[in-house]
Parts: sequence; C-alpha cells; structure tokens
Amino acid sequence: MQKRLLTDTLQNLHAKFCAENTFVKMSYSSFCRLRPFWAKQPSLTDRDTCVCKKHENVQLLIDRLLFMETLSTEFSSVEKLTKSVCCFDSQKNEMDCMTGLCIKCKQKRVRIDCRENMDTKTYWFQWNTVKKTITSKKTASEEKEMP
Repeated sequence: MQKRLLTDTLQNLHAKFCAENTFVKMSYSSFCRLRPFWAKQPSLTDRDTCVCKKHENVQLLIDRLLFMETLSTEFSSVEKLTKSVCCFDSQKNEMDCMTGLCIKCKQKRVRIDCRENMDTKTYWFQWNTVKKTITSKKTASEEKEMP
C-alpha cells in the first residue's frame, strides 16, 4: 500500500469520526489500534522540500526579484531556477553542472529584466546565524541591501 500522511491529530480524527458516525461506539484506543498501517503521522523526513538556511535565502532573493518584476515568473522557486540553468546529465557529476564545469550548462543563463528605475536601492530578507552574549547561536532574519 502507498503510505498516506495524516493531516490532523488522532484525537481530532477520533472526535470527527464519532461526530459523523453516531451509531458506532468506539473508544480512542480502539480507533488508534484499528488505524491502517499505511496511514502514518508525518515526520520531519517526510517533507518534500528543504527549508535549510541556504535554500531559504536563495528563495527569499528570488521572491524579491519576482516582486520587483525583474525575474520571470517561470523561475518562481529554487527548483525551477536550478532546472533551467543545469542539465543534470546522468553520466556526469551534478557538481560539474552546479559549478559551471559542465559544457552544456556553462552557456545557460537566467534573463533578468533590468529597468530604468534600477538605481534605487532595494532590500530583501536573509536568514543569518547570530551569536548572542549568552554564548548560544540563534538564527534570525535580517534585512539585506542589494548592491
């Protein structure tokens, strides 16, 4: 069976089941015990996307360029932008594509629409690790200025 992820807690699902099926008396423990094995509670590893600091910073920059209408909407995510500039040839190392060593990918570019009003400064947010005096690290969002 294909794994299915629950979108709500088992307590809420039990309450909903009891409200919809008033003719069936079922305890919470029986409801949990009868849950199909393929219906699982989601974990952190079940995510389809990476939300690490590096990827999120690139996405925040893409969002700002989209807002300024300097980047085409076809590049609205990190994945779409990466696929447009890298071939990911199965016989080559992906690092070659990502670092510009691949002959096919070397010539690929993303078109940025520069307008006359590009003299004005613009800002975007970027996640940075900030060291506090408490000797612990904390990740915080900071505003950056485009050069």
